[in-house]
Amino acid sequence: MKLRTTGLAATPVAALALALAVTGSTPATAAPTAGRDLPAASSSSAWLASRLVDGLAPGPFGPRPDYGLSIDAIYALHASGDGELAEPILTALDDEGIAANFYSAVEWDAERGLEEHLAGPTAKTLVAAQVGGRDPRDFGGQDLVARTLSTVVTAADVAPGGRFAAGGEFEDGGVAASDVGRVVDFGPDVTYNNANSFGQTLAVIGLARAGRLTGPVVDKLLWQRCGAGFFRIFYDGPRSCDESASAAPDRDATGLGLSAMLAAQRSGVGGLDDEIAGTVDWLLDEQDAGGGWGGGVGTEAPNTNSTGLVVQALADAGAPVTAVADGEAYLASAQVGAADAGTALAGDVGAIAYTPAAREAARADGIDQPDTWIRATAQASLGLSQVGFWELTAPRPARFAVTAPTGYVLRGRSIAVRATGLAAGEAYRVTVGGRSAATGTASADGVVATTVVVPSATAPGTRAVAVTGATSERTGAGSIRVLAAKKLAVRLRAARLRPGAQQRITVRGLAAGEAVTLRVRGKVLRGRATAAGVLTRTVRVARPFGAARVRATGAFAVRSGAVTFRVVRR
Repeated sequence: MKLRTTGLAATPVAALALALAVTGSTPATAAPTAGRDLPAASSSSAWLASRLVDGLAPGPFGPRPDYGLSIDAIYALHASGDGELAEPILTALDDEGIAANFYSAVEWDAERGLEEHLAGPTAKTLVAAQVGGRDPRDFGGQDLVARTLSTVVTAADVAPGGRFAAGGEFEDGGVAASDVGRVVDFGPDVTYNNANSFGQTLAVIGLARAGRLTGPVVDKLLWQRCGAGFFRIFYDGPRSCDESASAAPDRDATGLGLSAMLAAQRSGVGGLDDEIAGTVDWLLDEQDAGGGWGGGVGTEAPNTNSTGLVVQALADAGAPVTAVADGEAYLASAQVGAADAGTALAGDVGAIAYTPAAREAARADGIDQPDTWIRATAQASLGLSQVGFWELTAPRPARFAVTAPTGYVLRGRSIAVRATGLAAGEAYRVTVGGRSAATGTASADGVVATTVVVPSATAPGTRAVAVTGATSERTGAGSIRVLAAKKLAVRLRAARLRPGAQQRITVRGLAAGEAVTLRVRGKVLRGRATAAGVLTRTVRVARPFGAARVRATGAFAVRSGAVTFRVVRR
C-alpha cells in the first residue's frame, strides 16, 4: 500500500508499542480522560515495582532477567504517573549499559562491540529511553535513533553493491527489494530475519518522536495492514497483507498498529485518516460481549494482555467511550483489589491476572505463575492508564534556565539569548514579548546560544524572552526591558537667565531608571530617571551671552529631546 502523503519518500518528519513477539523478547482526536482509572493503574505499578529483582523484571526461566518485560514495565509505570518506580530499570539499562544484552543478542564485548542488530528490541529500547525521559541518542552508551535507522532497509541497501544485495556485507539476511522501509535483523551471525510488525510499530513510534520518521517506514507498517482494518504479525515475503493467503488478524498487533498510525499522524504524516478509522471500526467489531479482546492465533479468547493494548489505542484514537469503558471494566474484573482481602491474593493488590477466571482461581491458591501475572499486569495496566504512546514518548516537562541582557534594549536591535537544560538536538523556539524571534536546535550539551532581533512591534516595558522546546511544557523564560525610539520632553525653569543664575532642567518621558545624558554648552551631566521616568538637574548659567542649547539623550541616541534658552545681561 502506498502512503498517501507528500514529500515523505526520503524526508524525515518531525515525531510504542509492546514487542510481544519481537526477536529477543517475549491531528487525531485526543484521548478522553474521563475513563482513565489512574488509581487502579498506580496500584498495578506498585505491584510491578515490588516484583523487580536487582532492578529488572525476572525471566521465566532461571536468574537471567527479562529485558523486554522490564521495558514493558517502564511503559506501564510511566503511563500510570509513577515513573520514579521505573528508575531502577532505567539505571540498569542505561547507566549500567546492559540494554545492549537485549537488542544485540550478545553480551557486551568491549573489543568486538555490538555485532548483531535486532530490529524489534532496538526500536523497543529506543521507545523505552523516550518514555523514561532519558537521552535516546546516548542510552547505555549507544545512539538508539541511529541504531534504529540502521535497521531500516533503503533502496541503496538492495541495489547492486548494497549491504543486503548479492556481494554485500549482509547478503545472507534474506532481504529483498520489497523490504525497502522495513526494519530488519542483520549482523555477522544473523542468517534469518525475524523482525515482524511489532518491531515495525515500535520503529514508527520511536522515529516519529525523534523526528526521523520517513515515508517508506510508514508504508511498510501499512504493508502489514489488511483492507479489512486489522494488522498481521508476520511478513509473507513480497506479499502485502491483502496479497497474502496466510494473513491472519492479530488484535495485539492491530492495537499497536493503531498506536503507531496515530503517532505517525501526530508527527506530521498525512493520508492516514481512512486507515485509522478503518482499524478503529474493526477493533470495535471484535470486542467480546464481556468487554475484552483476544489476541491472535492461539490466543483468540479474551485476555487482559490484548485488552490493555487495544483499550489504550482506542482511547487514544477517541473511540466511543462506551467501548473503552467496557474494556476497562473487563480489566478491572481481573485486578486484585480490596475485595480480595482475606484470600490468598491479599498481598498482591494491584496485580492483574491474564483473565478474570485466573484471578478467581488464585483467590484460593495464590499466584502460581508469577511470570504470567507480571506480563499481564504490565500490558493490561496500559488500558487503565489510557495514555497514548505519542504522549508517553513526549519529552518531559522542564524549566530551562534562560539569560538575556539585564539592561534596557531597543526594539529592532539584536540581543544575545542563552538557555540551558534542553535535550541534545532538541528543537526550540525563542519568543520575545510573545512574538516569534528565532528557531533552531540545541547543542549536544542541550544549550541554546543565539542572537535574536527584538521584534519592532514589541511594546515597550518588561517583556519575557521565552525558550520553548519540543513541547509547550518544556520552557523557560527570562526578561528584558524594551525601549522604543522616542522624543523626550525637556522643560526649563526659565527661558531667559543672567550669568550666575541656576537653570533647572526637567526631562520627562523616560523609562524608570533609564540612564540620561544632558549636554549644556559643552558641559555634560549624567543621571538616572526616577521610577516615574523623570530626571531633574540644575546647572549654573555662564557666559557667553546668547542662545544656550540643552540636549537630553536617554539610553539610546534615538531617545532624545532638546530645548534652548537665552543668557542675557539683565
